[in-house]
Amino acid sequence: MRKGNESSIVSTLSHLLPKARVEHSIRVAKQAEELALCHSISREEARIAGLVHDSAKALNPQKALALGVQLSTKEKDLYQQFPSVWHALVAPKVVKTLLGISTPTILNAVQWHTTGHPNMKPLDQIIFIADYIDPNREYKDSAFIKELAQSNLDHAVYAVLWSSLLLLIQRGNIIHELTFQSYNTYAQQQGLASIREQLIKIKCLA
Repeated sequence: MRKGNESSIVSTLSHLLPKARVEHSIRVAKQAEELALCHSISREEARIAGLVHDSAKALNPQKALALGVQLSTKEKDLYQQFPSVWHALVAPKVVKTLLGISTPTILNAVQWHTTGHPNMKPLDQIIFIADYIDPNREYKDSAFIKELAQSNLDHAVYAVLWSSLLLLIQRGNIIHELTFQSYNTYAQQQGLASIREQLIKIKCLA
């Protein structure tokens, strides 16, 4: 990524997000770039997607509309039921309108970074994982999942979904159907028993 482009993106993000969220985005971009290198994915696209994945995090429908982001009635209503994942599902419109980025692979990656998706492409998987393994997040299984991701994105996505669902259920949160659909898809892989055992071990020792 050219330095000027990155600086422009960060500058725009600093007007959309709190400082801590911008710093999180920069860390996610770094994690995404590292994983992209492991899997021969465009490092530039991974870094851009990581930087902009939370562009809509501080918005609600009213704020988005005020900034010129066009939302459907369904997208407006979605905020009421799923406020914590709404920012991801509308992220493509926010990123295109406010950051001028229209690369389909990047837009897809930011859209699915919270719920996941049953048919994620490698860049989608990388951003989904990179967001979870931000070093400043207090997830005890982050190091294990990062190690998984360096060799097998499918296994790492499964681990993130497994851990995320457990956490959401513990908190009593309403879970978006895409997360269940994603989990059901990735849970059909072979060789998951040892991954679950390690995740359980990590969580029990935490």
